[in-house]
Amino acid sequence: PAGQPRGVFTVNFPLADISAYLGQLAQGRARVNQPLIAAVTRTGQPLAATYDPSDTVTAARLALALAEVPAPLNALPLTQLTRFPINQDGVLYSATAQAERLSDGLEGVVVTVVPTDEFYAVLYEARRTAWAVGLSVIAVATLLSILLARRISRPLRLIAADLEAVGRFELSTEPTARSFVREIAVVATAVDRMKASLRSFGRYVPRQLVQDVLASGEEARLGGQTR
Repeated sequence: PAGQPRGVFTVNFPLADISAYLGQLAQGRARVNQPLIAAVTRTGQPLAATYDPSDTVTAARLALALAEVPAPLNALPLTQLTRFPINQDGVLYSATAQAERLSDGLEGVVVTVVPTDEFYAVLYEARRTAWAVGLSVIAVATLLSILLARRISRPLRLIAADLEAVGRFELSTEPTARSFVREIAVVATAVDRMKASLRSFGRYVPRQLVQDVLASGEEARLGGQTR
């Protein structure tokens, strides 16, 4: 007859599959021993959770978390994470609630509850790891800096010693130490050229006279002294 329904169409969502998926999310938080993840409707009706329905303690924890949400579940903004603490039998927990749109006209709230001590223990462990990595980087950087400083300072020390020997007119035939630093390499080359010139000069001028001129620190000029 007209106006009478011709049939019924239904769609079933297995909640067990959703619970299994939430359980996989909980396994991803392996560092936390007792993670509680649950999906509830906007009215607070549980849809799926990571705990056994016969676990009354955990069920009470979820109920407590739903009661402690700062805003009504149907007023939570979508995709905005809300954090809040709860206390169950003297044990502190860190809880979060986030509203999600599953499909057109269908929304839910994902609630997560973890023990505060374990939560902060993960943070402390991450901080210790960061400190260890940071100190290791500093130690390696310090070691490399020391090695680099030695590679730079050693040629400078050798050049300084060579110049002091030149001041005494002690001209070695060994080349001055080389360096990968361009400026130091230029100075070393200039010192080698100076020693070569002084060795040539010493072939035609008495060695003692040259040493006296170098020791006086004065420029050699034409002239003489009356004695």
